[in-house]
Amino acid sequence: MSTTIARSFSLLAIYAASFLFALHTAATSYINSSFLETFLPEKYLAAVFSAGSILTLIGLAYAPRVLRRLGGHNIALVATGIEILLLAGVIYFRSPLFVAGMIAFHLALVPIISYLLDLFIESASDDSTTGKTRGLYLTVINFAWVLSPLIASLLLTNGDYWKLYIVSAMLMVPVWYLIAEKLHTFKDPVYEQAGFFASARKMFQNRDTRAVFISNFLLWFFYATMIIYMPLYLHTILGFPWKEIGILFTIMLLPFIMLQYPLGRLADARLGEKELMVAGFIIMACSTGAIALWGMLSAAVFAPWAAILFLSRVGASTTEVMNETYFFKHATGENSALIGFFRNTSPLAFLAASLIGAVVFRVMDPHSPETFRLIFLALSVMMLLGVLNASFLRDTK
Repeated sequence: MSTTIARSFSLLAIYAASFLFALHTAATSYINSSFLETFLPEKYLAAVFSAGSILTLIGLAYAPRVLRRLGGHNIALVATGIEILLLAGVIYFRSPLFVAGMIAFHLALVPIISYLLDLFIESASDDSTTGKTRGLYLTVINFAWVLSPLIASLLLTNGDYWKLYIVSAMLMVPVWYLIAEKLHTFKDPVYEQAGFFASARKMFQNRDTRAVFISNFLLWFFYATMIIYMPLYLHTILGFPWKEIGILFTIMLLPFIMLQYPLGRLADARLGEKELMVAGFIIMACSTGAIALWGMLSAAVFAPWAAILFLSRVGASTTEVMNETYFFKHATGENSALIGFFRNTSPLAFLAASLIGAVVFRVMDPHSPETFRLIFLALSVMMLLGVLNASFLRDTK
């Protein structure tokens, strides 16, 4: 079999595993906070999300060392197997402490498995087509995220959150099989010896990788805030039923499958990433500002919410594919520590968003609409910082 055919086959298996893994992740992402609320008071939700973020940071810090010893394929098999057991435990146990602990470990494993898939796809792709490969990869993943709210709206008829955890656990079984049977030929690159702090120095000493790290952190802060607080705001505060929220989130996520592949190709062929990244942050800043300030969004009215959530993800999808394309034009499969540190943006952002939310909920009424609007207004200001940061990038074109 030629190298090209083998590489295409590997990419196909990676895309399939990534799609199912994304569907698994997305099925529960927007209900984790609402599900935990049935076991714990709101003031403890931040502790669960913070614990998951800290565990992820520890896992990613030690990942290069473990990769050199055990190999990416073996670690991926173990991680996906544990993920199945964790979600089975969430379904089975009713102890608040057990459920909170398993959700925290689940939240920690998701970015670690994503990091391993990063290594697989980076080893199976060429730098000359990074935008195209990453754009298609993100489109595959985000197609799963678009489907997940529809699944949720069908299953959450009476707040039966456990049904989604069953579906999520079942989706991990074929992911484990694909990794075991289709990706066992994966050859580990010679992973760099750099540790966590050495990777941090390498990331921040270079102006371009520093700027894209900050950009990705701000993007993930946007995602974290939306994932933790938007479902609570729509369902608990405004009174949207889960069926309507499922349709809203489906509309909201459409830009990810409409835009990312063509934008990735555009970044390869004609434009650099900088201009599109700036545009994405401007759109996110305007849309989150509207969520906080626009009067029509103070009630459960479907059309304006569908429009503003869709617009917010036009910005997010644009920034995301530019971040991915730009970073992976500066990194290779051997840069496992650097890739791992780049993936720290996700847990760091979730840690920051959950801690900030915990402080806000302590000083303000967690059941007041104004509290949530303040959070979204602060998010809008942070996205303006993303505009400033992206302006310092040097285009790869």
